[in-house]
Amino acid sequence: MPIGKFFGVGEVTEAKLRELGITTGKDLKQLPLERLQDLFGKRGTILYQFARGQDDREVEPERERKSVGKETTLEHDLSDQAEMLAVLEHLSEQVA
Repeated sequence: MPIGKFFGVGEVTEAKLRELGITTGKDLKQLPLERLQDLFGKRGTILYQFARGQDDREVEPERERKSVGKETTLEHDLSDQAEMLAVLEHLSEQVA
């Protein structure tokens, strides 16, 4: 998985990791805990755990929805505007 997709890895942390040649979770997993702690402090411990699939945070199954969306996969690209509008109308009805 790309390093930027890890929870808690923002732009600054990602840039610092990339400077060290760490671009994936596999790369991150190669670093010892002590090295990550030296580089990132407490966050280093969290990165170490996440790279190993360890996450003790509680799951929050009930939370406020921030957005609603709908998508579809088409068999072929559309170039006809009327077809596009028909697909968009169907999707918007499903969202509504």
